[in-house]
Amino acid sequence: MPPLRPLPTLLLLLLLLLLPALGTAEEYTTITPSGVGRIHLAIPYTRGLEEPLPASLARELSQVVADDLEFSGYFQRIDPVAYLEDYRTAGLAPGRFRYEDWTKIGAEYLLKMGARVVGGRLTVEARLYDLFGRRQILGKRFSGTLEQRRALLHRISNQALEAATGEAGVFDTRIACEVKARRGKDLYVLDYDGHHPRRVVANGRLNLMPDWSPDGRYIAFTSYLKGNPDLFVLDVRRAMIKRIARHRGVNMAPDWSPDGKRIALTMTHHGDTAIYVMQRSGRGRRRLTRSHGVAVGPSWSPDGKRICFVSDRSGSPQLYVMNADGTGVRRLSFDGTYFANPAWSPDGKRIAYAKLEEGRFAIYTMRPDGTGITRVTDGSASYECPSWAPNGQYLVYQRTRGGHVGLVIHNLRTGDHRRITPPGMEASTPDWGPKVR
Repeated sequence: MPPLRPLPTLLLLLLLLLLPALGTAEEYTTITPSGVGRIHLAIPYTRGLEEPLPASLARELSQVVADDLEFSGYFQRIDPVAYLEDYRTAGLAPGRFRYEDWTKIGAEYLLKMGARVVGGRLTVEARLYDLFGRRQILGKRFSGTLEQRRALLHRISNQALEAATGEAGVFDTRIACEVKARRGKDLYVLDYDGHHPRRVVANGRLNLMPDWSPDGRYIAFTSYLKGNPDLFVLDVRRAMIKRIARHRGVNMAPDWSPDGKRIALTMTHHGDTAIYVMQRSGRGRRRLTRSHGVAVGPSWSPDGKRICFVSDRSGSPQLYVMNADGTGVRRLSFDGTYFANPAWSPDGKRIAYAKLEEGRFAIYTMRPDGTGITRVTDGSASYECPSWAPNGQYLVYQRTRGGHVGLVIHNLRTGDHRRITPPGMEASTPDWGPKVR
């Protein structure tokens, strides 16, 4: 395959950016779902602290937390039909309920919640018990607005998960993505589970490839707002955008450095499509790749010392890694002909990527030296654009099936996965935001 022209059309470059990446010549490992070893967890419906709660709210509050904890892969909720206790009358505190009522049905942990609603404000008391140890391991009150109750409940899930397993939860994080609009593409931010979608950029043009800053305050993205694919930064809280790169040609596929001070991106300058790095203000632009052919899709290592990217310098799009100053370029992929979308894991131990196989893309991960290839997705659809959760336990990626595109989150420990965008919402190129305290 002859080298790709630097910029015959923008579409060609976009296709290259969204295409998968390679592995190395060794045995593959495939992740498969497993429910073995899950902790049996009981979560009764939420009782009223002073006044009874509407039955629908009592169920909803508990269900959101149950869904979070089950998807963590550590817990399996026992069906409430099996519960012996009446949640409406039993207490929350030690001595106000019988441990035996829960151990008899096989529960190992018990999460009890009580709530009150006053003037649009919601207060939830959450207590987590180790039933066999007969001890409370979490006891805390959480407050917020009734309207934004899911955010409050995700915080409870995070603390329950950490109290039981020591692992930090990501249930209160957000995902940014592109969504097809009547004209162009808009940018959306949604909760990790797909709820509460908010349109954050809409201008009737193409807005592409969102990337969160490490502090969660900004999103860098490419937009055709001014006719050229320029690089913009959105201040999420203030809902303001600023153009920081507008060189003729492409300014796209941004990736923030771990310290938030720099942005790596793909730019076309003087006829060459290469990886550049600039200050977050757009100043101090510096070219990193200088080989012939196209170089796209940079992804920083979490220590900020290396960058993974895709280049067709060898004749087809392959994965490469280089030092953050552009030196020490080394090829990672050798067992395929089309790779894309590299994404470095938060702990630096894996790189996720997409690889073209028999006309479809599949998601894989590998070690940064190109070994330890693991296939993540099956062959039932085309999967692209992986992005890691802040704790490195999950991936979000886009899935194309039957001509429809949506987002899927995938538990790498268990293999469990679920679509988080509803039918009709054509969402793509997700980026999982940071854990912000």
